[in-house]
Amino acid sequence: MELAQADLHQPAELAALLKGVRVVYHFAWHITASAPLTANEDDAAYRPHVESLAILLEAAAAAGVERFVFSSSAAVYGIDEASPVREDAPAKPVSAYGRSKVAAEAIIMEYHRRGLPGTVIRPFICYGAGDRHLLPAARRLVRMPVLPLVGGGRHLLDLTSALDVAELAVTAASAPLAAGRVYNAASGHPTSLADLIAILHEVEGTPRPLIVPVSEGVMRFSAPVAKWVVALVAPGLEGTMSSVGTGYSSRDVYYDMSRARTELGFTPRYDFRSGLERAREAERAAARRA
Repeated sequence: MELAQADLHQPAELAALLKGVRVVYHFAWHITASAPLTANEDDAAYRPHVESLAILLEAAAAAGVERFVFSSSAAVYGIDEASPVREDAPAKPVSAYGRSKVAAEAIIMEYHRRGLPGTVIRPFICYGAGDRHLLPAARRLVRMPVLPLVGGGRHLLDLTSALDVAELAVTAASAPLAAGRVYNAASGHPTSLADLIAILHEVEGTPRPLIVPVSEGVMRFSAPVAKWVVALVAPGLEGTMSSVGTGYSSRDVYYDMSRARTELGFTPRYDFRSGLERAREAERAAARRA
């Protein structure tokens, strides 16, 4: 693997970088574990990302790139959308992060219509070896001796292995049918929040907190204090205590993967247990090499 760098504001550098490139994968965006859950963040924080995407698309089109694969986000969907959420569900993002992804998708499709074949994938919450956001924060969160969860954590979530996201991106890049299309990137194995915590404990040996069932109303009422506590013990996950985060934890949230299966022959390989086991193996191997 060769690492190459270019300044987005230097056309000659970009042209040299893209010379002979067949596929561009765009996975660069500002993200934290709470970004999709933060309803009051300023949209301006993401404007440079959208603007830089447009610059790269223009350069890719000029260089004759054959496919541009963009990693969007399931944050483009509305929080009240019934699961399993399909790709044709309306875009109703509740966060600045989600709105920036909607804007980016529109630019991708505009360039697609102008002759640069583009494909969009929409991952949900991702994890994997080297994860700097979800797993580190989750490991800290489960060290709380008591963890209040709406309904005792019975609602379903669809955490996605980064390995599956990568495989879907590569599969879509080589499929003619995927040009101009959007695909969910989820595990296809929705799992209750309580079971996710149990799996984390069983695979990694993390503490297993006492889960206290609470109502959505109680969680919303106590959110200011809970957000402060989470910010102390699991920085990055305080957004889970926001109104958006509480809304997600109060309902099932998972995604329809039938389009990728039907059109691309792609089926995700990893549920949370097997994906977490693979991530742990990779982290141990990296530690031995260090």
